[in-house]
Amino acid sequence: MDLETYAAEFANISKWAAISNIILNPRKTRELIVFRSDRLRPDVLTHPIISEAVRVSSLRVLSVAIFSDLGMSEHLDQVLSSCASSCYALRVLRCHGLPTPQLQEVARATTVASLMYASPSWWGFTSAGYRERIERLINQLKRCGFLPMSAPSVPTLANEADQRLFRSVIHNPDHVLHKLLPDVRRVNYNLRSRAHGFELPLKDDRNFISRLLYKDIY
Repeated sequence: MDLETYAAEFANISKWAAISNIILNPRKTRELIVFRSDRLRPDVLTHPIISEAVRVSSLRVLSVAIFSDLGMSEHLDQVLSSCASSCYALRVLRCHGLPTPQLQEVARATTVASLMYASPSWWGFTSAGYRERIERLINQLKRCGFLPMSAPSVPTLANEADQRLFRSVIHNPDHVLHKLLPDVRRVNYNLRSRAHGFELPLKDDRNFISRLLYKDIY
């Protein structure tokens, strides 16, 4: 919510909770302000905006850690550490005689799935260094035989996840992200058909909707 309209927004949330027979307990509410440090007013930092709520610097939403500066370094550090540790479990399974095809299936369903979980939400915010670290982990799994050498690269996995989600957003009017799509572009002349007919917003390589609109422009 915008800092200038937080009171009205929180009132709407409280009203929705009451209609839905949900008790909104401010003491169990966590407040996270996403900001650029050079633009946030100092007075906003002195006390929580929501009365009795606890202000935090990060929130874990559906296993994705969201930080106030939208940085993904700590989230990816945790994920990479957890997935690297899972290599030990894969070695134990191999020592107990699990055949290679089944071992690779376990690796895809556990380590790779955990590594790329919710990638559309964080892929655009990752630095080149973290992308290299993720790729190194995938390559390590291949060298150890936990994945076939033909397994897709990390950018390919991220792109496939992006495309699946983007198709769902476009074709499902009830999707929670559908309302964030820009207006359909109206033209009165024939041009080469594009992958989508939406107007193009300001280009942003980090946010999902903007990133995919420009990726699928042709």
